[in-house]
Amino acid sequence: MKYTTLLFDADDTLLDFSKAERSALQSTFSKHEIPVSDELLKKFSEVNLGLWKLFEQEKIEKADIIKRRFADTLAFFNIPYSPDIGLEADYQALLSQQYFLVDHADEVAKELSKTHDMYIITNGLLKTQKNRFENCGILPYFKGYFVSEAVGHQKPAKEYFDYVFNAAGCNSSNTLIIGDSCSSDINGATLSGTDSCWFNPKNLPMTALKEPTY
Repeated sequence: MKYTTLLFDADDTLLDFSKAERSALQSTFSKHEIPVSDELLKKFSEVNLGLWKLFEQEKIEKADIIKRRFADTLAFFNIPYSPDIGLEADYQALLSQQYFLVDHADEVAKELSKTHDMYIITNGLLKTQKNRFENCGILPYFKGYFVSEAVGHQKPAKEYFDYVFNAAGCNSSNTLIIGDSCSSDINGATLSGTDSCWFNPKNLPMTALKEPTY
């Protein structure tokens, strides 16, 4: 095939973010003696995902995600909250220690690294993602990773992918973007004029601006 470079999304493409998030949240809430329930965990996940989507759309800053995700979640359950208690810092620290892989991610990465230049692309927090990548076991198969916080732009912005293409020495004609998110990965491919492969094990509806290539 014509692709020499593969750009893999991180969370829920290579790394099992849902599992990591749940584990980190349970430990965080327990540490602060906040009763953990499925409803609380589900609500946080919904709030967090919604804020990240607003960030992708450049409607809020990354600082707003950090400021609001615990505040909005706990307010929904009328649980008192103050940023001074350190929930966010504890969550980020615990999340950085969670690096569960998506099933067969290690096998796929090992095999494809024999024939392609591969990089990880993500909108996560730099400190958190860096620790997860360096401990998950598959980083040796990748030539590097690009975290939006360090790039200065986030997926799906064309500027993010322009930065990646320049740094990786590739271009939109010889690169394939692989990811689970329609809003950041597939839309990012469309906006940058790059082919895409949608990883959709949960059979979610397609909501991207344009159908993925694969």
